Amino acid sequence: MKSDLLYIIGLVLALLTEILPPLMPIHTPELADAFFLIYFAINRNYSKAYFRWMIAVTAFFTLSFLWSIELWECYWGLRMMITVFIGALATSCYLKSNPNGIYTILKIYLALSMVLLFFILWNVDQLGSGMRLGTQLNDAVFGNEQNRMFNSNVIAMDLCYAVYVGYILLFQRKTNTLIKLLAIVAGVFVVYVILLTGSRKSLLMLLLPLIAFSILQKKKSKTLLTLSIVVGSIVVAGELIMDIPAFYDVLGKRVEDAINVIINKTGGGEDETRWLLVLSGIEWFKEKPILGYGLNNFRVLSDRSSLFMGFNFYAHNNYVELLVDVGIIGVLIYYSCYFYFLKNLKGHFTDNQYNKWIFVIIVVQLFLDTATVSYYSVISNLILCLCFHAVDISRENSLNSLNSIKIKK
Repeated sequence: MKSDLLYIIGLVLALLTEILPPLMPIHTPELADAFFLIYFAINRNYSKAYFRWMIAVTAFFTLSFLWSIELWECYWGLRMMITVFIGALATSCYLKSNPNGIYTILKIYLALSMVLLFFILWNVDQLGSGMRLGTQLNDAVFGNEQNRMFNSNVIAMDLCYAVYVGYILLFQRKTNTLIKLLAIVAGVFVVYVILLTGSRKSLLMLLLPLIAFSILQKKKSKTLLTLSIVVGSIVVAGELIMDIPAFYDVLGKRVEDAINVIINKTGGGEDETRWLLVLSGIEWFKEKPILGYGLNNFRVLSDRSSLFMGFNFYAHNNYVELLVDVGIIGVLIYYSCYFYFLKNLKGHFTDNQYNKWIFVIIVVQLFLDTATVSYYSVISNLILCLCFHAVDISRENSLNSLNSIKIKK
């Protein structure tokens, strides 16, 4: 369909705002939404389940205006969320209209991630210099300017998703052997770049798929093999990040800092701050557990506290952020989608490679939400949309199988 081009343009713009945010004009998200809305006006065949969930979340989060501490913060939180919801709804329409549209979306994401990789290689003179990759990139692009927007964790997560996508596109479908070998070499290099970001989240993102796949194995021998690979990977990763200076300086020290915080030793630095934000958030939640303080008002509370005054911190944890903002009711509404996925895909995760990866990505997202705020993330909401699509496909396949049985009878 010619209108599909509208969606693709919108998707490229939306993804670029998350993959290369400093390089995109400030109103790029609104421009992307304009393309999405025009596409949605032409093609209104969307996932009904996703639409109901989106409306429920938007409605309750909007109601939080009534009890928010600062309306302006609530407005900005809602604006960011609705912006990404519009793109996800358009994605739902695209997938409904294009049975193989998932592969187009994955190819676009992989291509844009490679743009990010080449941008890094073009601007960073020396990889492995002992500085986190995001810092190096900011120095190269912005110099001493205050507006230094490249984030090492975001770069790492974007490239980890690219590793997932590359595996799905090249190893779960028929592909030339030479291309697969080149992809393996490229994948190893991408992992090397990911480690240089110093992101501990990326370690989880690289290891969790192996653990998730071991759970899905039907044969015990394969489960044991996969678990052995997981243990071996952890040992190798530990040796790399602790013994090689280039990795230790950017990642090994940060792992040690996290361990220091966990066992209540000093020297946590950044991790101590994040842990205190979580602990403070839990205390604020206890004071207003049902409705919270209003969307995006965690920032207000942190800014008013003696520990974080003037920093306008968010929680760095999606669960705590939403518990404080919209209370237990808002959290249950938002995370109800995961219960829906698990309920409807239970018994179907091993049906095909798409469902297996949906299980993997669900596990990854639930873990990542302990260390990042994702409710207004373009990529996180795109992933949720793909999960709803997987449920729709499984239901259609089950219905077709049932009808074929009835016809045979």
